[in-house]
Amino acid sequence: MAISKKKKPAVPEPPSENATNDELAAYYEKYSPETLIEAGYMEVLSDDDTRVLQHREAAKALRGKRKRAQLNIVLNEAELLELDEYAKAIHIPVSTIAKSWILRALKVERTRISETRI
Repeated sequence: MAISKKKKPAVPEPPSENATNDELAAYYEKYSPETLIEAGYMEVLSDDDTRVLQHREAAKALRGKRKRAQLNIVLNEAELLELDEYAKAIHIPVSTIAKSWILRALKVERTRISETRI
């Protein structure tokens, strides 16, 4: 009797640039960075990759230009580990990812609220 290997489910292509925030969130919540790397849709960049270096230079240029405040968010260990792995895979600090997601959600909610007041 031959042992059958389980076939890995095919990973669909990431959403297009025109995808809604909900479509993007659903896709990236369903597929982990590791899965996307294995499927060839995401790559781990080396620390000396020009894209990583450009991002770091841009981040340095923005530091200290505005007054800032801090928000602390409590995540359980599994949630924080998943967010940290994702951040490492795309070479963006966890805080930057969290901030961008919060601001994107705020923009969506602001639009939704303004539409309901019409």
